[in-house]
Amino acid sequence: LILLTGGCGSVSATVTIIVTAANTVTAGSSKTLCINTAISPNITHTTTGATGISNDGVAGANGLPAGVSAHWAGNTITISGTPTASGTFNYSILLTGGCGNISATGTIIVNPLPTIAITPSPVTICNGSSTSLTASGASTYTWSPATGLSTTTGATVTANPVITSTYN
Repeated sequence: LILLTGGCGSVSATVTIIVTAANTVTAGSSKTLCINTAISPNITHTTTGATGISNDGVAGANGLPAGVSAHWAGNTITISGTPTASGTFNYSILLTGGCGNISATGTIIVNPLPTIAITPSPVTICNGSSTSLTASGASTYTWSPATGLSTTTGATVTANPVITSTYN
């Protein structure tokens, strides 16, 4: 309440001051996954003071890989989707509302699919003979179909098919 004096009579004026909380957001996080694989579980950041995130494409959710988006609801930023590009993506998501300019930040690392090679390929053997097949380009291997193979795991297997066979 502000009382004014002087002049004719006594007058008063009132003003309401609204205090808005400062924006906060949980610390950044990092997620590593393969290309074309959905983020699971979703990446989340908890906020206070904000009323949303900027979606203007300039100051909003920057640096997310193609196929991934950020949404805000109930004081939580949720990053979800299936990345369609590989690389290291350092993202920054600007909060709106509240007081202060603050962004949620983190890193999403999207690994490309490996390039696999099998040697020898193609191979011709006589019925009743066997051959060794060796895969390269990844860290673990699963072979199929199991028929005629010495094992279905590992980089090197022995194939002893009784009919013309294709192994993956």
